[in-house]
Amino acid sequence: MKPRLIISVSSEQDYINAKKYAPDLIEIRIDLLGEGEDKILEECRGNCDIPLIGTIRSLGEGGLFDGSADEWYEEIKPWIPVCDYIDLEMPYSGFSRGIRDCGKKAIPSVHLDYMPDDDELTSLERSMRNSGDIPKIIVTPEDHGDVIRLSEFTLKCAKPVITGVMGAKFRWARALCCLFGSYGVFCHAGSPASQGQYHIDEMREILSLLDVSDNTGIPE
Repeated sequence: MKPRLIISVSSEQDYINAKKYAPDLIEIRIDLLGEGEDKILEECRGNCDIPLIGTIRSLGEGGLFDGSADEWYEEIKPWIPVCDYIDLEMPYSGFSRGIRDCGKKAIPSVHLDYMPDDDELTSLERSMRNSGDIPKIIVTPEDHGDVIRLSEFTLKCAKPVITGVMGAKFRWARALCCLFGSYGVFCHAGSPASQGQYHIDEMREILSLLDVSDNTGIPE
């Protein structure tokens, strides 16, 4: 399974740019859109044949949203008909069934400012898989040993799964996770939505040089 190249967008111009690069998916960072949200929502309703991920990232996990679970749902609700996937942080997992009943896939996600031990990684993946379709586990390695453990976890855990790192220190591990079986990698098309993201052209080149074409034969 070739890893998906996902462009995160946080403005109307980002969205326009993203389509030009023909990514596999586009992530709409709704929490970063500000006053342009309604305009981009209208754009997405009629002018995009690329699958969309709707994401409202909370303040605690690196985003700007600072509300309750019910407020999160009210914010994401207009996007559910438009998007193919909905990012679902664990505090909002109670809405997973309703989202999936709408024919959408849920991406349970967690963004940690530390590196979990192996038992916590395994526990996270199992619990998240119960509330969605593609668990997304993003961590903050302290050293190269942590990156090796993340790579081994990515290789051995059930698929599909998205793994990656926060920040710029080990940004190259984003590509390494793809090498070991991550479903996709988040990039930008001009304006990074989070620190450490590569431009999609850079990531395409990196994965091409690494010859990441089938993720060790993991089935679709």
